[in-house]
Amino acid sequence: MPTETKSISHEWQAFWLAIGFLTRIPMLVRIDYSQKLMNQCSMYFPLVGLLLGALYAGLFALLSLAWSPLVCVLLVMCFHLFVTGAFHEDGLADSVDALGGGYTVEKRLEIMKDSRIGTYGTVALVMALGLKAALLVDTQSIWLALLVTPAISRLTPLLLMSFLPYVTDPDKSKSKPVAEGFSRKRLLASCLFTALVAVIFSLWLPGLWLAALTAIITVALLWGGYLQRQLGGYTGDALGASVVFCELVLLLGI
Repeated sequence: MPTETKSISHEWQAFWLAIGFLTRIPMLVRIDYSQKLMNQCSMYFPLVGLLLGALYAGLFALLSLAWSPLVCVLLVMCFHLFVTGAFHEDGLADSVDALGGGYTVEKRLEIMKDSRIGTYGTVALVMALGLKAALLVDTQSIWLALLVTPAISRLTPLLLMSFLPYVTDPDKSKSKPVAEGFSRKRLLASCLFTALVAVIFSLWLPGLWLAALTAIITVALLWGGYLQRQLGGYTGDALGASVVFCELVLLLGI
């Protein structure tokens, strides 16, 4: 196989692997799985987010023919939790439980690996989902917010992966293969794609690019700094939580 064709095939598989990692959508292509491919697939997280956003926006437009904006938003959020397997929300609950209930790094990591959810995690989930619904209903263009938010927010974990060390048990974390070997070139490509999304859709949602920049930088610095102090780096659950936090800050900005 020619080198160029092989490279295109490799990236195509990486894209589908990113879909399979972030969602429950079946992968429709054959994947020649390798550690390197798993490392590289994270470049496509913002693109997968944009595709998810397109599903959410389309579903909202369809549902709005019959129900009120609030009902439509809640139904879209239910669909989001189903199609992603509540992947990021699970990370939020585990992170808040661990950081709220652990007094040492070892204890925090132990709590984070526990599949059970505690009071801190439950409260965080309820408040995050409730605030997300309220902010979506309050935006000037709900369908546009649903479209762009998933793409922009999925850049934040890539920044954390690039600039913080990985601290949890590598044998027990789904994110470990993604967390290693993510090159700065691929990070730059993800940043450029996300910036392009923010700038283009600012034509219909003025100030989106500024809200996006503010949300990404704010969450990366504050959440990343907090993780550095409390854990000495990031975990897979913390990456998921960063997506939820970025969504909320972005919606606040919008």
